[in-house]
Amino acid sequence: MPWESTSIIEDFYFVPPTGAASKSTVTPAPQPAFDASEFEKKATWAKWQKEMQAGYDKAMGLDGSSDLTAVDKAELWRKFATSFSSDNPYSTDDKTLRKQAQERLLYWKNYQPPPPPTPTTADMVFVAGGTFMMGSNEYDNEKPIHKVYVDDFYIGKYEVTQKQWFEIMGSNPSRFKGDNLPVERVSWNDVQEFIRKLNAKTGGNFRLPTEAEREYASRGGSRSAHFKYSGSNNVDNVAWYDNNSGRKTHPVGTKQPNELGLYDMSGNVWEWCSDWYG
Repeated sequence: MPWESTSIIEDFYFVPPTGAASKSTVTPAPQPAFDASEFEKKATWAKWQKEMQAGYDKAMGLDGSSDLTAVDKAELWRKFATSFSSDNPYSTDDKTLRKQAQERLLYWKNYQPPPPPTPTTADMVFVAGGTFMMGSNEYDNEKPIHKVYVDDFYIGKYEVTQKQWFEIMGSNPSRFKGDNLPVERVSWNDVQEFIRKLNAKTGGNFRLPTEAEREYASRGGSRSAHFKYSGSNNVDNVAWYDNNSGRKTHPVGTKQPNELGLYDMSGNVWEWCSDWYG
């Protein structure tokens, strides 16, 4: 029967039957799911890739230097490939650079300098022999003026360039760099070694001109118009010198030639001869 009243005094509570109560459930706080490690890894590899590209660009700059030998350049690319041998999981650029580096390494490892061209009438000028008055009364080391006879000979149309020197010697001692600039800072003995190697490679019989041959050619040989300078009375037309050169050498053949078609016989750089004053 339903309960209606009681004689119990004070507070009292209903207690549900066993098994009738429902337990309250507490939901735990969610754990953070953000993980930046993958992005950090990607950023690290991106930085590595930039360093690899910078290293490649530097190596390419040195690859074109005439001051390094083929052996030096092969070692340069070997070190590059070793330094950046890891595979970048986020890019294929590293594989491309390694492939290009390997190609340069093999190129320089197997490099054989091209044989120097045998001089022809295109770069050697025939000078018909003859008699001329050699020397000058203006300078003590050129006195006295005297008659000299020279036989027919050939002489270079231009001063020897740095490119020609490098192809034979494998080095470039010049202060002012440029393939078409005249080679400078070479001693008489250096030049003799250059000629020895040139003759060995070409089978030629090249030599330095004598002082008499050089002066005769500079004056225009049998075609001489008796100019003050080689090819003109106006020095600026035929020569690079203190007042117009900017204190540096200039590419060969950029001024006008003399009567024989020879360039830079006045100015630019000094030239060696095979003997002292003839």
